[in-house]
Amino acid sequence: ELIIGQGFSSTDILRQLFTEVLNLNIKDKLIVDIVEKIGNTDYYISEGASESIQMKSLMAQIIKIAE
Repeated sequence: ELIIGQGFSSTDILRQLFTEVLNLNIKDKLIVDIVEKIGNTDYYISEGASESIQMKSLMAQIIKIAE
């Protein structure tokens, strides 16, 4: 909804998410796993995949990692 409603690009959101993840007080392995998912999402979007689907997938993957 931020992408469409507020006009943010997925790249802007991914960059901000990356910055925030690095500042979290969690285990390094979790940070690495999340950063890897962010990178994959950025790659898939840059290759033409649906931004909406990729961003939703990323959120699901982060939730799964956090459990």
